Amino acid sequence: MNENDKLNVLLVGENLDRFSEVTKALDDTYNFYLVDEKNCLCSVVPSDKELALILFQKRIINNFCLCCIKKVKWLFPQIRICVLCEKVTKNVSTLLFKYGIMDIFESPLGKELKPEVIVPMFDYLYKMKENSKEVYNYLLLKDANETPITTPPPDERIQRAKNYIKINYTRSISLATVSSIACVSKYHFCKIFKNNEGASFKEYVTGLRIKKAAELLMNSNISVAEVAYNVGFSSQSHFTALFRSWIKITPGEFRKKSF
Repeated sequence: MNENDKLNVLLVGENLDRFSEVTKALDDTYNFYLVDEKNCLCSVVPSDKELALILFQKRIINNFCLCCIKKVKWLFPQIRICVLCEKVTKNVSTLLFKYGIMDIFESPLGKELKPEVIVPMFDYLYKMKENSKEVYNYLLLKDANETPITTPPPDERIQRAKNYIKINYTRSISLATVSSIACVSKYHFCKIFKNNEGASFKEYVTGLRIKKAAELLMNSNISVAEVAYNVGFSSQSHFTALFRSWIKITPGEFRKKSF
């Protein structure tokens, strides 16, 4: 198979040496990129390569990890993300589900990871990639001892607010306006929004703007200042600071990596 025809897979986290047999077995179909635990997930996702899958392996998924996973999934929704760790709490599982991460595998990191455990997932991924341009997360690796969590039906109040934000993210959006659209008080809106989305109202708006900015940086030649104003930021410096806090590199550096 031609090198360019292979699917790109990023392995990030701890104890990645246990994937050695898997990577050898699948070398003819996938390009594997391994990054150890010293790096933040947000900072190692290559914008110059079309990733099919990220395997994120950590002994414990903490709040910082959740934040990174959320940002990566927000910016690159087409990438399938699988989380592997020793134990996933109900709270962490719920947040991962809200972020669109449905592939969760619980296994001791010191235990040998046999190819027959992981290879079926890669086979499924490859067939899916051949048959469709869209990638959907699907609960493939959930431990049999852990009851899958059923996500609750969407809250219509939050849906109305999100629809308004998606249409008006290029403008100034106030909490008062959005909470009135949801028909609840500002305090109650903030509470139910975070419970539903796993992110605050402010984080959600900022994340949407950063995502749209990343798309413009990758797909257009307009200046960074124009990108900032086109996605709703009032100043380039503020945009650059927020972009760097989310992506770990500046907008200019992100654009260079994308080409």
